[in-house]
Amino acid sequence: MQAENTPDGPVKIGYTSRRVRRRLSEAQTYAHQKLAILADVSGTLDDEAKLHRLFKDYLVRGEWYRYEGIVRELILHITLDEGSFRSWVDGQDIPPVPGRGSPPLRDT
Repeated sequence: MQAENTPDGPVKIGYTSRRVRRRLSEAQTYAHQKLAILADVSGTLDDEAKLHRLFKDYLVRGEWYRYEGIVRELILHITLDEGSFRSWVDGQDIPPVPGRGSPPLRDT
């Protein structure tokens, strides 16, 4: 989501289990500008967590990110290039979630 008429304004990157249009309608109730959906892709909560870690340097607040750099790259990949969200995410070097995965190796 992004406020209409603000092409460089922040974008919301998030997962919803509901229909995206319904989520937009809910978000609109607390937004001061009319919001628009930039892209709607199938994903998981894990995908959302990966994107949030990848985009951490662009974080504005909550799930809102500056529309620049790699954030813009993903959205343009999906919308203009009609590229695959899954292949883009899988092709990124995304840090693991702290506390998950294999335990660190120990020097003995």
